[in-house]
Amino acid sequence: MITHPPANELVSWFRHQFLTRTGIWIRDKDLPALSQALTRRVRAAGASDSNGYQRFLSSDSADAAREWKHVTETLTNGESFFFRDQAQMSLLRNTILPELIARNASRRSLRIWSAGCSTGEEPYSLAILLHELLPDPEAWNLLVLGSDLSEASVTRARRGHYSAWSFRMVDPILQQRYFRQDRDGFHLDARIRRRVTFRQGNLLADVFPAVAAGIHDMDLILCRNVFIYFDTPSIGTVIRKFAQTLAPEGYLMTGHAELHLQEDLSAFESIRFPESVVYRRRDVAALRLPAPTPISPVTTPPVPVATASRPAVSLPLPAPRSANRLATAPTPSVAPALRRTDDRQEESAADLTARARSHADAGRHDVASEYCRRAIRLDSVAFEAYYLLAQITEERGDPHTAKDLLNKVIFLAPQFAPAYLDLSAIYAAEGQIERARTLRQGAEELLRNGAAFLESRR
Repeated sequence: MITHPPANELVSWFRHQFLTRTGIWIRDKDLPALSQALTRRVRAAGASDSNGYQRFLSSDSADAAREWKHVTETLTNGESFFFRDQAQMSLLRNTILPELIARNASRRSLRIWSAGCSTGEEPYSLAILLHELLPDPEAWNLLVLGSDLSEASVTRARRGHYSAWSFRMVDPILQQRYFRQDRDGFHLDARIRRRVTFRQGNLLADVFPAVAAGIHDMDLILCRNVFIYFDTPSIGTVIRKFAQTLAPEGYLMTGHAELHLQEDLSAFESIRFPESVVYRRRDVAALRLPAPTPISPVTTPPVPVATASRPAVSLPLPAPRSANRLATAPTPSVAPALRRTDDRQEESAADLTARARSHADAGRHDVASEYCRRAIRLDSVAFEAYYLLAQITEERGDPHTAKDLLNKVIFLAPQFAPAYLDLSAIYAAEGQIERARTLRQGAEELLRNGAAFLESRR
C-alpha cells in the first residue's frame, strides 16, 4: 500500500493535463491539497505507484475515462446562490432583459445560456426574472440553458431543491412566491423548473455553436466567476466560441474584471453601465471558429495565471445578505473540495475554514462559527475565516460585530474588494451614506484596476 504522497512528476503532469482538458489552472497554493487527492486516487484505483496511476490516466480505456470524470468532479465542486451579484441582477432586470424582450417581441422567442451554472441557481434566477417581466410567459418560446463541467452539479440543479443558504440574497417575497419549504429545504416551483434545461459540458473542449445541442443564436450568455480559474489563452478560445454562438447584437456578461487581460475582444463592443460592463456581439461572420482543444499530454508547461500579470485567487467564501452589494465572491476554488476532512489529518486554518463554509452552506451557523474561531486561533491572519465569520454574524442580525470583523479583513487583505462592499452595505443600512459611498468607491477602484475579488495571502 502506498503511504507517501505521489511523486512530484505526477502532480506536475496532472496539473497540466487538467489545464488542457478544462482550461483550469490549479494554483501553487493548492498543490499540497492536489497531492493529497492524487494519493487517495492512486490507492482507490489500485495502481502500484504514482507512475502506474499516470500510465492508467494516459490510457484510452473506459476505466481511465471514468477516473478522469471522478477526479474532475472532485476538483470542480462549486457553490452558488440565487440572484448572485445584486448589481448585475439589477442590470439584467431593469435594462438587458427588457431590451431583449422588446427586440424579440414580434417573434416571442428568447434564448439564454448560463455557462458554468454550478448547481443551477443562476439559470433559475434568470427564469424567475423572465416570469416576472413577461406579461404572458406561456406565449413565449423561451430557452434558458444551464451547463456545467460537473455532472454532479447538473444533477443537483435538475432537482430544483436548495438549502436556506442559497437564498441569502433573495427578496423574501420572491422566495415565498416561487419556492415551497419542506423539512430539508426549499423546492422550486415546477413552473420555473420546467423553463430551464441543463446539460453537462466542457467550455474549452466542446464545439459550439452546436445546433443539435441547442447551443446557438443566443440572445444572452452569462459566464460569471468561471474565467477566474482559466488561463488567459483558454479564456480567449472560449470567448471566440461565445462570439459565434451569440445572435447578432447578443450580450455576454462575465464576472467583474474577468476579461481585463484579454487582448482580442474585437468581436464585442464593450458597454459600460454603472452596475457592470457587458459585451455586445459585433458582426463576427468572418471570424473563424477555433477547433476544440485536443486532449493530449502537455510537454511545455503553460504560464501560470498568477505569473501572467493576472492576480491569483484565494479561497472564496459565501456572501452575506445585503441588498446593496455591488458584487459577491466567486465560485469556490478547487482547494476546499480537495482537502480531507477526516479527523486523523492535521488541519490547517484553510482546512478549518473550508469545513466552516460547508457547515454554513447547510445552515449550521453555530458549528461554522466555531470552526472559524478555531482557524483564527491557529492562524491569526486567516482573513478568509474572519470574512466568513463576519457574514454569519451579519446574517444573524449583529451588524456591529460584523463591522469589526470586516475591518479586520480589510486590515489583513487590503485588496479584498468584497469586504469593502459588505461594510459599505452595513453603513448604508445605518444611514451613514457618505461613509458607505467612500467604501463602495474604494471597491470599485480595486475592480477598475484589475484587482481580484480575492487576493492570495502573502
